[in-house]
Amino acid sequence: MIVVGVVSLGAWCINYFIPLYLSSAHTYGNTTVTPYGYRYTSILDHHWDSMKVENPNFSAFVKNLDIHATLLDSSSRKVSLSIGDAKTRINLPPEDSTTKKGLQGPIEFPPKLKFRIPVSLQIDKGEIALSNGMQWTFNDLAIKSEGKKKALFAVKDIDGS
Repeated sequence: MIVVGVVSLGAWCINYFIPLYLSSAHTYGNTTVTPYGYRYTSILDHHWDSMKVENPNFSAFVKNLDIHATLLDSSSRKVSLSIGDAKTRINLPPEDSTTKKGLQGPIEFPPKLKFRIPVSLQIDKGEIALSNGMQWTFNDLAIKSEGKKKALFAVKDIDGS
């Protein structure tokens, strides 16, 4: 009987505290995350109408953010993040005219990053703007893990300078 009570209390606490945490604004160091219009259908399915992330170096605003996870069924285990619209502004540090840093060699996959379960990210429409005036817009960006050390990256349309 005590075990049933403990399990029930644990389930109630999870059902109460996770939505409370995910629906309120938080500050981590100098970064503030503010969610709007949070709702959930289960402990592994969450939706926000929009979310704002700000710090002195960047700001991001996303609309229609969905997280869906399947963890218990080993044959269909996955985590997916879907975003309807994303806008990001990045404040660059002042340019030093004596040094110019460009891309030094190929971009390599981080050696310590491993995908333990399949993960995917889908952004329907996005915009990235830099403080130096450069900006890019894109449609249908998708990133999907393929195994533990590989990821597929695809963009339908991209425009900018």
